Amino acid sequence: MRKNRKLQILKYLYFSTAFLLFLTRPVQAYIDPSVMTYAIQAISGIAIALGTIFSLIYRKIRRKMNLQEQEKTIRETNNFRYTDPENGETEYALSDRKGVSEDLFVRTATEQEKGDYRLKDRVFDVILPAFLFVMTLGMFFPSSLFLGNINEFAIDYNLVLPIVLGVSAIAFVIICAVISLFPKKIYLVLSALLFAGAIGLFLQSAFLNPVFDPFNGQEINWSFYTKATVLSVAAWLVLLGGAVWASLRYEKKMVLVRNIVCLVLGAVEVVSLCFIAGTTKREVQRNGVVTKRDEFVVSAQQNTIVFVLDTLDSQWVENWVLTEPENQEALKDFTYFNDVVAEGAPTLVGMPTMLTGVTFDPREETLYQYYERAYQESSMLVDLADAGWRVKLYTGLEYFNRGDITKVYNVVSAENGTFIIRDNIAFAKQLYKFAFFNTFPMPLKRFFWTGTNAINDQVAALTEYGEYSIENDPRFYQDMIRNGVSATDQTNDFILYHLFGAHGPYFMDENAQLIETTTDLNGQIKQIHGSMKIVRDYLQMLKDAGVYDSTTFIITADHGGEALYQNPAVFVKRPQETHEELVIDSRKLTFGNLYATYAKSVFPGHDEYGQTLFESPGQEVRYHTASNILGTDFYDGSLLHDNGYTVYRIEGVSRDMNNVTIDNK
Repeated sequence: MRKNRKLQILKYLYFSTAFLLFLTRPVQAYIDPSVMTYAIQAISGIAIALGTIFSLIYRKIRRKMNLQEQEKTIRETNNFRYTDPENGETEYALSDRKGVSEDLFVRTATEQEKGDYRLKDRVFDVILPAFLFVMTLGMFFPSSLFLGNINEFAIDYNLVLPIVLGVSAIAFVIICAVISLFPKKIYLVLSALLFAGAIGLFLQSAFLNPVFDPFNGQEINWSFYTKATVLSVAAWLVLLGGAVWASLRYEKKMVLVRNIVCLVLGAVEVVSLCFIAGTTKREVQRNGVVTKRDEFVVSAQQNTIVFVLDTLDSQWVENWVLTEPENQEALKDFTYFNDVVAEGAPTLVGMPTMLTGVTFDPREETLYQYYERAYQESSMLVDLADAGWRVKLYTGLEYFNRGDITKVYNVVSAENGTFIIRDNIAFAKQLYKFAFFNTFPMPLKRFFWTGTNAINDQVAALTEYGEYSIENDPRFYQDMIRNGVSATDQTNDFILYHLFGAHGPYFMDENAQLIETTTDLNGQIKQIHGSMKIVRDYLQMLKDAGVYDSTTFIITADHGGEALYQNPAVFVKRPQETHEELVIDSRKLTFGNLYATYAKSVFPGHDEYGQTLFESPGQEVRYHTASNILGTDFYDGSLLHDNGYTVYRIEGVSRDMNNVTIDNK
């Protein structure tokens, strides 16, 4: 027996080691629905090992206590009945035991317990599986997923904790109360399903989920995950069916096993959650709020205005924008550069590349080390402010907060309590939708898919100017129509507007009005047309204000939307430039040239910013850094860099993937 117990401990230690190897999920850009960390896994492994040792000790103590309780029950009973093999059923009084062995008392008590559980027994026995279920789905996964993606949120965990605690407490009480009301057999089935469900949620997230793309608004192609779906369904059926069968067939043993597993796994989750909550470090410091301050006020003197329509790919422009007469008319004074390489994708890389002209090399640095370096090496934003220009960046603070945000006119400093949850119920709904996607069986996940903006929409900043959001283009358009574009300021302005643009999911029609959210191609086309309507109407307002001719106007995207997102659309109108029709330029250019273009629109002749889109002769070899999430659709994952991003070499037309290879230098 002693050797068997030692062997059992070794087996659990092996299992804990396996946790360290198999639970890894890398964090990518946007909200990652599959994030786990090595720290959680290490603590989980330790907790499993300690929990196993504790469970063995607990089992021995519980057995001894049960025997004592059984004897006490029999001794307190006036009489009992016993079926003797020779004399048939006989009633004995405690005072006249007639040599009946002590073992008889234990056996008789056990037989008496085979009746229906009393209500308090059912309540007591369901506590551990209910705790594990609620801890897993109500606390552990919502919290760990939030903390694992903490840089995507403006709020801290201290605002989330009361919500998940409240939901978990209510769910725990309801589950215990409801299941305990049923008679024994139904109770056994329900408690078995509850226990199996808790285990299934954990196993689905840890072992049965494929590596999903982050929630970046693009709907998941479920046909890619047929094998994972079959495996998930099979595992859940075996788990649920096996738990019910074992509970009915081996009632006492199943209760014991269930309680041990609930204690061990519950300890794993509690310890892991405490550890990650105490050690999670926010890389993006929310030390300011991007406001709507003077959102549509431009300079009466000189302006450089950049419209960033998120994800607008050059191929989409050619298919759905340039084919429309109203767009051809509005863009006739522009030059369209159809072969510009973004040099970074998705938005977390594309925006700082656009704002600094510095590229990210994941072979030498992490993403946030790149942010530090990019804003140290680039001086344009500071140079603009020092030269007396107003710098107004209507985008996400996370894309430029490693720079000197005091130079940005529409950013106000953030203090404790600046960010609040505007609606706790709506926030909880989106957070649990996020957790359900992670933990539910594959066939159910499609009902819980969401977009990047779903949770952040429930967070608000307390500021007199109103917080700017890149995730609500219809609201932007309404504000623009209501306020109009006014050229009243005598200070020169550099203005960047970052809109949701062509990004999914799609919730705007061709008239820039809010519609029911969709993810289909028709919705995408309508949203692109709506984005262009916003731009067209803004251009007309500039003309009405008398400053169109003197303005440098750029329409672009932070990255493309096809393949590796390497080929965004870029349109540029220079001051006093007019054409009979749109000019198309197919030179091989980069975002470095785009950065130089708006820098030199302010500081002409300053070669330290590089060559503009108009000055560069083009480059035969260009480089583009993209998230591995994008690269795995085209390359063997083992060839991609383990830092989450990979550098690609482009020789020739950038949209042709035959010209794109992994750069291994």
